[in-house]
Amino acid sequence: MRPQAIPVFSYAARRAWLEQQGWQTEEQPVRTLTVQLSLAGQEDYLALQQEAGLPLADYDGQTVTRCTYTVTNYPGRTGDVQVNLYLCGDVIVGGDIMALGENGFQASLLYPAENT
Repeated sequence: MRPQAIPVFSYAARRAWLEQQGWQTEEQPVRTLTVQLSLAGQEDYLALQQEAGLPLADYDGQTVTRCTYTVTNYPGRTGDVQVNLYLCGDVIVGGDIMALGENGFQASLLYPAENT
């Protein structure tokens, strides 16, 4: 199946989409930036996008908005996890989860399977 962009038209719609994916976040983004995508040599990052079913590679070279939210429900971690959403207009085209600081990581937007 071809990756699909996700239409969202407000902060509330973005948070609702994240909640559908399993993520809970603070209400407002901690940072919003306009960036020009440069994906050359970013194969690992593009693999994260494909894993989540998002078409970020199709937007290489374009100007997008990156909205960063604090994640409040990452399993086993508190306070140091963020989610980045990349938007082209009002459409989510990519994103990632990242943990800051010691033992930091970057992962796809797929909610991690919990150990049982």
